[in-house]
Amino acid sequence: MKPIIFHPDARAELRAAVAYYEQQRPGLGRDLQREVERAITRIQQHPQVFPQHNEAGLRKCFVRRFPYTVFYLELADGSIR
Repeated sequence: MKPIIFHPDARAELRAAVAYYEQQRPGLGRDLQREVERAITRIQQHPQVFPQHNEAGLRKCFVRRFPYTVFYLELADGSIR
C-alpha cells in the first residue's frame, strides 16, 4: 500500500472531532476514527478512483456515516499527502 503522510493540522482536526463525538455518545468517536481509517485504506488501495477536487490534482474521499471528507494528493514519489 502507498504510504500516507498526514498534515499536522489534519491530525489535530481528527483528534478534536473524535473527542467531540465521544462526548456526544460513548463509542461514537471511536466509530469516526474507524471510518476515517477505512477511508484512508480505500485511498491507499485505489488512489485514482476518487474524484478530483481541483485542477491541481487534489482528490477527495467522503467518510461514511460522518460529515467529513479526506482530501489528498498522490505525489510523484508514490506517497499520499
